[in-house]
Amino acid sequence: MNTPPRLDPESVRRISESIECESASDDRSIVVRCRPGPEVVDIALNSRAFRLGSEELGERILGLVENAAAQAQEENRRQVLSLFNEEGTGDGVRN
Repeated sequence: MNTPPRLDPESVRRISESIECESASDDRSIVVRCRPGPEVVDIALNSRAFRLGSEELGERILGLVENAAAQAQEENRRQVLSLFNEEGTGDGVRN
């Protein structure tokens, strides 16, 4: 009887905690860092960012958060899949 593939939850947690992705405005007046989840780690604003209207600033921040969060999620997916394959539980790899 074959047992289903399993991953060590602690390894997956460590991977997620190690990932942090950044997204910034072109002039770097707004810089956002996120982890998978998504978890916003930091939002840095410099004086140029405060020259924007509140609605535009909010929209830009949200767009950057979405971008950084998507990058973090994709990196997390890629690393967990790699771990899955290294453990011999992935498709086409030793079982």
